[in-house]
Amino acid sequence: MNKSVVKGYMKRLNLIFESIKSLNGGEFLDIHKKVLYLNLLDTMSKGVYEKEINSSGLRFKTFVTQFSDWDDSNRVSIAQLKLFIEKHGLSSSKLNEIVYKYIPKYSECKPTLFNNDPIIDELEGICRTERLFKKVTLNDFTHVSLLWSFRCELVHESRGRGGDELFERMTSPHYIHYFEHNAQKEEYYHWWEILYPLSFFEALIENSFSNIEVYFLKNDINPFDNYNFEKLWID
Repeated sequence: MNKSVVKGYMKRLNLIFESIKSLNGGEFLDIHKKVLYLNLLDTMSKGVYEKEINSSGLRFKTFVTQFSDWDDSNRVSIAQLKLFIEKHGLSSSKLNEIVYKYIPKYSECKPTLFNNDPIIDELEGICRTERLFKKVTLNDFTHVSLLWSFRCELVHESRGRGGDELFERMTSPHYIHYFEHNAQKEEYYHWWEILYPLSFFEALIENSFSNIEVYFLKNDINPFDNYNFEKLWID
């Protein structure tokens, strides 16, 4: 395959990326940029996997895991697992043992990085595809799966859940501690929220750029073949 085809594809992606970075706006600028960055990741995943993976969610998660160099993608969010256990009354389960083994690593006064969470394959006594409650599995609590959930709400509902950006110098995704006082029980309830800084999305894209270019050239792939350029819009 002509090397110039891949170079042309990568040039187009980079132009889109730089265009997003240069946007200016008001209060919701970061939200708009995150939507566009996630859209760009979707686009790249299509260029790599369109003919192999039909599910957009699986395609996105596979792409991020394989090409973005995000070391924490397959770690299990103990903070989210804790909230899940509490919501569904699963406090006597194996999940509870896992949560209270790792939750002491979370800070109450500074951001907690995702590398305090365990890699999914390190957890013993529970299968990653075993149903924990209804259709929910441990896979759903990996950070790459949570990023996909965040993406869906942000893209389709113009909102993203998670913590407030309290630590401006933090460039990596992290947890922020919150608490509330229950006056009746005279106790405090603690939880941790996920925060994805804008720079995190930029790092995912920049890392993916260099990795997919090598992948296309090594495997003789024309990424344009994975897009529909027909006059007819309906397949």
